[in-house]
Amino acid sequence: MAFCEICLTDRESCPNEWPFLRFQQRTKGGETVTLKDRFGNELTLADYGQITLLARASFGGDLYLNIAAEKADNKAVIAVVPDDLPTPGIFLGELVIEDTEGVVVFRVPCYVEVTESIELTSGTYPLGILTTAEIRMSMMDRCAEDNFLLDNVEFSDSQIAWAIRRPIDLWNETPPPVPPVYTPGTFPYRYYWTLAVIGILMRTAGLNAKRNSLNYTATGMTVKDKDEGVFYIDKGGEYLEEYKAWMRHKKVEINMGRALGTTGIPIFGSTDV
Repeated sequence: MAFCEICLTDRESCPNEWPFLRFQQRTKGGETVTLKDRFGNELTLADYGQITLLARASFGGDLYLNIAAEKADNKAVIAVVPDDLPTPGIFLGELVIEDTEGVVVFRVPCYVEVTESIELTSGTYPLGILTTAEIRMSMMDRCAEDNFLLDNVEFSDSQIAWAIRRPIDLWNETPPPVPPVYTPGTFPYRYYWTLAVIGILMRTAGLNAKRNSLNYTATGMTVKDKDEGVFYIDKGGEYLEEYKAWMRHKKVEINMGRALGTTGIPIFGSTDV
């Protein structure tokens, strides 16, 4: 599930914010990116050579994307054709910038989201791939109208993409190891995955709120614009602990099923593993 446009102009202005590129599975499309150095200075692309978008599902895996970008109005334009986007998911990427002699001079990290086509993947991915749009819906953070005090979204697409990947890292890295190693394109447990993503975002926002909390009084009114920090940290922690408890039980269930060969109680019917 994806929304066509989300108002993120202000939220993406941080110099250290990773660019976020969104495509649709096996669909012709394109994205336009303004490239900046680490200090937020916009690069003059006419001074550079080739720009290439690379992406992979996980470190050590094969490259998912390797696409040369065009330049237009001092922006990098990444055009894709259907065959470039065979599978959905959220991928780690980088925009590789070369000088005029072909030497790499910048690598700009980014996230690449490929939203799934129900027509193409309903048999392969029956539960669906978790998307940034679904997380926004879950948190009512779809647009500025949802946050009338902020007059903007609370979380950028890049922050949500980062948080979507974290519960899968936790699953893969928490003992005991239970094959297969999952990626954002293959993790099947959507409910608890969503819960963990919300918990991670809330806890991160809560830490930021505590760091920037400064209550003040003006014209007889006390303002506590960052007073939600403790609530965010506590509630986010609850969601994460619920995910971790489920994860421990799920891994035990899977291991027991593989050891015994079946799951379930015979009287009610059992399922071969």
